[in-house]
Amino acid sequence: MIIGIGEDLVSISRIQRLLDEKGHSFLQKCFTLSEIEKGESIPLAKNRYAYFAKRFAAKEACLKAIGTGMRDGLSWHDMEISNDPLGRPIIGVSGGVRKKLEMLGSDEFQLHVTLTDEADLAKATVIIEHRGIIPLSTNET
Repeated sequence: MIIGIGEDLVSISRIQRLLDEKGHSFLQKCFTLSEIEKGESIPLAKNRYAYFAKRFAAKEACLKAIGTGMRDGLSWHDMEISNDPLGRPIIGVSGGVRKKLEMLGSDEFQLHVTLTDEADLAKATVIIEHRGIIPLSTNET
């Protein structure tokens, strides 16, 4: 059962500007150490900016799928975008984001993420799927 869908579109040049102006402080605020290390290992600056823009979009899309935005104890570091062995993007959650997802039903959820970029735009879609049984509430009068 789908319990949330989120989508976000980010201007790659906006992320480039943030990286150029704020540098490592922007990276440390929004990305995990693994994401930063992987992004900084990308040799072409253009591809590096797109890498961070797609991950930023994925985190925003995840928050939209949850339905709360960045509040209630959630952190950018509670979400980590990586790739499986075949290169497919995956999203791992911890901390406040994991707790919010557990509050939506149980710990039986799966997140699906897709990333793309073209020209100056990076886009991400996140779908939250509940894999267990969600009890129906009844209002007996």
